[in-house]
Amino acid sequence: MLVGKGITFDTGGINLKAHENFVNCMRNDMGGAALTAATFMGLVEAKWPHPLILVIPSCENLIGELAVKPGAVVRSYQGREVMIEHTDAEGRLILADAISYSQERYKPRHTVSAATLTTASLRQFTNWFTPVHFSPAALQESLRHAGQIYGEQFTFWGEFLPFAQGNRSSNADLTNMGRMPSHASIGGGSNVAAHFLREFGGPAYTHLDIFASTWNWSGDYPGANYGATGAPFNSFFRAMSQFESWAT
Repeated sequence: MLVGKGITFDTGGINLKAHENFVNCMRNDMGGAALTAATFMGLVEAKWPHPLILVIPSCENLIGELAVKPGAVVRSYQGREVMIEHTDAEGRLILADAISYSQERYKPRHTVSAATLTTASLRQFTNWFTPVHFSPAALQESLRHAGQIYGEQFTFWGEFLPFAQGNRSSNADLTNMGRMPSHASIGGGSNVAAHFLREFGGPAYTHLDIFASTWNWSGDYPGANYGATGAPFNSFFRAMSQFESWAT
């Protein structure tokens, strides 16, 4: 099952994004939906021999009388309560419900989500790398090999208790604004957010945080004009084509 975040425009909500936070580029917050949809269509055209599900939770994150409010506690589809500490951490909320609902209904063999999930991934991994969380070793090898062919770079991360603990809240089961302890607060944002999704993803789950690599933020990404780069579609498509070698 492929799950792609489809926020068609992200103002940040009541916790409004500053101009420096790329708000003028936030039409790209549906990058995960674009990646998974393109992959899905490509695999179908290639006559992929396995059952394949595409799930795209989609909405806008705007300011208005119905906007989610900081300090609210919401109940997820799974039943776990989430404290809304920051309304610009909306992507993980819609992904969590989409993953929970779809896994319950379709019971996929493996779930892969893709999302422009965190600005932190740009700070942590630069424009060039896509962090991949919780992937099986064989999938990592498939992505590495494909990346060498297509010039796309990846960094791989497993489960780590401090990242999971960063999502705990004293006011609910989880917080949507996970963070590391104060002495380790610089960095880890992409990892903590991925561990929030891990709470809903089940044992056979992989997440790609494509915020940094999918968009040419600085305008000097080699071989790409300003805007969407297309990364990491080529490597991801090739890895999905080798599904039987890594699926759990």
